Amino acid sequence: MNAQVTNPLSQEILIVDDNPENLRLLSQILEEEDYKVRISKSGHQALKIIEKKTPDLMLLDIMMPDLDGFEVYEEVKKRIDKPFPVIFISAMNFVKQKLKAFQSGAVDYIEKPFYVEEVKARVKSHLTIEDQKRELELKNLELKKAKEKLKQAERFALIGEITAKVTHEINNPINFISLGAQSMVQESQEVTRMCDQVYNIIKSTANKELLEEIDRAYEQSEFAETKEGLIEISNHVNQGAKRVGKLIGNLKQNLISNAKEKALFNPNKSIEEACEIVEMLSNKNFRMKKDLKAECELLTFEQNFFQILLNIIKNAEEAIPDQGGELTLSSRCKQNLLHITIGDNGQGIKEKEIGKIFAPSYTTKKKQGGTGLGLAITKELLNEVGANFDVESKMGKTRFNLTFDLAR
Repeated sequence: MNAQVTNPLSQEILIVDDNPENLRLLSQILEEEDYKVRISKSGHQALKIIEKKTPDLMLLDIMMPDLDGFEVYEEVKKRIDKPFPVIFISAMNFVKQKLKAFQSGAVDYIEKPFYVEEVKARVKSHLTIEDQKRELELKNLELKKAKEKLKQAERFALIGEITAKVTHEINNPINFISLGAQSMVQESQEVTRMCDQVYNIIKSTANKELLEEIDRAYEQSEFAETKEGLIEISNHVNQGAKRVGKLIGNLKQNLISNAKEKALFNPNKSIEEACEIVEMLSNKNFRMKKDLKAECELLTFEQNFFQILLNIIKNAEEAIPDQGGELTLSSRCKQNLLHITIGDNGQGIKEKEIGKIFAPSYTTKKKQGGTGLGLAITKELLNEVGANFDVESKMGKTRFNLTFDLAR
């Protein structure tokens, strides 16, 4: 790994030794290398210094009157969460002493009297190792995030692929139903017209007794209600098929689009379409109050924008009760910003949970098959389009606030 060593001017070294001459000599050696140096003449004083600010490295004498170096280091490990490298220094050249130093967790051991170049080399070496460890930790964290993002992208792609296949399979039957329903309406109207025509012909030629018999049969058969009912049912089937067809069209247009470029579009239209899909998919009895007054156009990835809205609105719908629920949506354009709020009257989110709701796999609906992916994907999409967002929640009320920059 080609790690770059941190600038010595930003690195602090604490020297702990009860001998003033040793403190002076070590300070001079390290200050010549542009390190920031702090000194302590006792173990107790060193602990106070460390509690205020952790050094990047500590040179720690073993033999001291109040607390020896081993006792100081044990106290440091108890009090400080984040470890830092410690190099023991001592005039004792015993294998047992050195072994104890390394077993305690020290990174090195320097014998007195000091050799200037040795001190410089050992200090530089261990600070470089610390830099490399920090860089490795950052790389591992970045890799973990990248893997999680890839996993989410793969799941998202799979959802899109499944949606595409399902909508394709459904589309043909829905078209057939729609065409059949239209034909039923037309045929029903034609049958009704022919029946009326036949009845009028019979009425004009039949004698009084036969006409009365026909009228009685006509009334008893409830033919008038039947023909009207047939037309009404056909119209309902036709409207239902068109509604499902529109839902599929919206899904195909907004979720399965392969558009890679930003587009200029009306955000209110996307909000309306997302609301319509949520209403169609819901089996709850709720009100949806919309106050969409954003008279502007947004330049961004339309598919991502729609997915953000759909995920948050669907999440809000899932939070409200089965009866008496309410969703509120508003949009405003002000000072080159698009503001969108999506609220619900569900049970609310606990304050300590708000920071977790966008985390992958976090869900309160595991029993209902929830995966926790919805809002995690939403957060990624919000970051991709450069939107700002926050969540407000209290008992019986939650609100998502989204802000999009119109100047981007």
